[in-house]
Amino acid sequence: MGERLAVEAVHCLADRDPWPKRLVREMDGSLIPMILFRYEDEPPGAVELRAAEARLDLPLRELPTVDELAALSAGYDAAVAEAESRGAGDAERYGLLFHAKWARLALAEVAAGTAATSVPGSVHAVRIGDGAIVTAPGETFTELGLAVKERSPGRPTLYAGYTNGAVGYFPTAAAYDEGGYEPAYSNRSYGQAAPTAPACERLLVETGVRLAESLFPEREPFAGDDWSAGGTPPSLPVEPVVPPPPGEFAPPRTAKQPG
Repeated sequence: MGERLAVEAVHCLADRDPWPKRLVREMDGSLIPMILFRYEDEPPGAVELRAAEARLDLPLRELPTVDELAALSAGYDAAVAEAESRGAGDAERYGLLFHAKWARLALAEVAAGTAATSVPGSVHAVRIGDGAIVTAPGETFTELGLAVKERSPGRPTLYAGYTNGAVGYFPTAAAYDEGGYEPAYSNRSYGQAAPTAPACERLLVETGVRLAESLFPEREPFAGDDWSAGGTPPSLPVEPVVPPPPGEFAPPRTAKQPG
């Protein structure tokens, strides 16, 4: 999968120049006047470099009760004992031991009133020329990155998870009704009593976009109130080849016909 991802990255970058270029019109001719268009490197100049950071308090879902955790802990302990009694394989046994340990620790924290109800994390935005990088402190669903790209003033905008820490999974708000590992019990891998809350989707997307906008004061900010991905990220700007209008140029002199 890594090789396939690398090949797709090459496909995306194959026609992108490593340095900004400009289209230059040149005049040439022999018997026939010609207008030539050639790309040449832009002269070196100052590259806009800026960065911004926001520290967030990312909410978790409602904590399970002591009774709920006690029942989970007892259930996992019984499952571990049953698996060991029939000689279950390591994969099954270690999985059950993992869940049993989480339930035991979460029960102790909730009973003592020390279980966290939120986790701290940082969101960053970096401007490099016309482009931007926006980050999240965890494992984000792809739709969060798409939502940022659709609203960010940077062209292009790259979105990066696992940045400056990883505090949990961040699903879309819609994914919680679907259930599954990320919205339901991925918190166990992070030692938390509850998963991150659905509100984190908008919190991360809106914060990331606003940070990016602060780095591009010359561009219009996003004015809407919908922070979910629409599925249509903006395309990168393309400089079209536009011929000059008639009469704007003087064709070069050409050789006269013999005789």
